[in-house]
Amino acid sequence: DETSGTAVADAVGGHHGTLSGGKWTGGKMGGGLQFIRTEDKVAIDSAALIAITNDFTITFWANPKVPRPWTLESEDGAAGKSGQRYAIAPKEPGPVGGVGLGVSVGINGVSVFGRTAPLLVVDAPLSGWNHITVVYRTRQPTLYLNGVFEKAGLKSGQVRPTFDIGGSEF
Repeated sequence: DETSGTAVADAVGGHHGTLSGGKWTGGKMGGGLQFIRTEDKVAIDSAALIAITNDFTITFWANPKVPRPWTLESEDGAAGKSGQRYAIAPKEPGPVGGVGLGVSVGINGVSVFGRTAPLLVVDAPLSGWNHITVVYRTRQPTLYLNGVFEKAGLKSGQVRPTFDIGGSEF
């Protein structure tokens, strides 16, 4: 929520990152980031996040402008990962094991990924700013759009909130 050049600081949680591409623009709650290219992202230092496992919540605002690639829910790691419009891009949690969290958002809905497997898919038209919340309880994602429960997804193996903001490099 703050920036100085390519440094992005999180004043609340202290999880800082480095901005690559993208640009600062107006957002729903003040400043926001706009990502156009697949390599535009904020690389997050996940060291503090790897201690969190299986039970956590991620929430953010998104204003999608294009559709995300269509996919079916699956526990298969190869299904639907390519070309996703990640607002939250999953990354490996490193030597501690488990999978990272991903959330792809488009004008045609939201997909939640456990690293590369689409564990939860909601196909619904989205326009303007949308408040997206993903709650993981005992390795199962649940999606809320604009404060309304949408659905629970498939259970995954061990999951950690390790991610970058933006990016589609899978």
